Amino acid sequence: MPTAPKLRALLTLFLLNVNKPLSIGAMVKELWGVRPPVSAVNTLQTYVFQLRRWMAEVAGVEQGLIAKKILITDGEGYLFRLGQEMLDLQRFEDRARAGARELGLGNNAEAAALLRAALDLWRGSIALEFQPGQGIQARIVQLEENRLYVLEQRIDADLRLGRHRELVGELASLIVEHSLHESLHSKLMIAFHRCGRTADALNVFRDFRERIIQELGIEPSPEFQSLHQAVLSRSRLLDAPI
Repeated sequence: MPTAPKLRALLTLFLLNVNKPLSIGAMVKELWGVRPPVSAVNTLQTYVFQLRRWMAEVAGVEQGLIAKKILITDGEGYLFRLGQEMLDLQRFEDRARAGARELGLGNNAEAAALLRAALDLWRGSIALEFQPGQGIQARIVQLEENRLYVLEQRIDADLRLGRHRELVGELASLIVEHSLHESLHSKLMIAFHRCGRTADALNVFRDFRERIIQELGIEPSPEFQSLHQAVLSRSRLLDAPI
């Protein structure tokens, strides 16, 4: 892996935009912001040369092959070309789509397995050892949000399968990390309710309501308040499927 921060940033930019052409202007803006140095374009070309050399060394091939087949000059920019099967991100998206489709069809076991397989491709939160530009920051936020949405879908599938006891610990941890995420709190309330822990379910609502009133000055959504009432009344609608 390149050690220079700008080289790492450029490699990250290419990895987040595989098989998509990147203009020189977009890359310069990402690396240097709105006030790049006069030498920015020449320096960028040097960075591309250095990345090609590094890739050639890692792959054990000639640098010219990298320039011709992988990190390609494309008009007024560059294109980082890789087969879709080589990308964890592509496999994640494919499995997530398949899992969401099975969930929509009510095939909960298949959905849970596919969504879990998608999430298994993640190796933790994306941590960068350089200061990213706006483009990289925006893409990382998008990826993290996508991962969280897939995680919610997997939890929904597991709840439908009656795995509420196994989910309590995971959800309790998640609401610490996502303290204003109403949907995760809802799922924890349901899991607690199905475990016969009504008091814990009600405490989740109370703590969340106090937090968003204090931090945001708003009340929970009508759906969340309806869930609270359902727990209070011990509604059979919240029971685990048989």
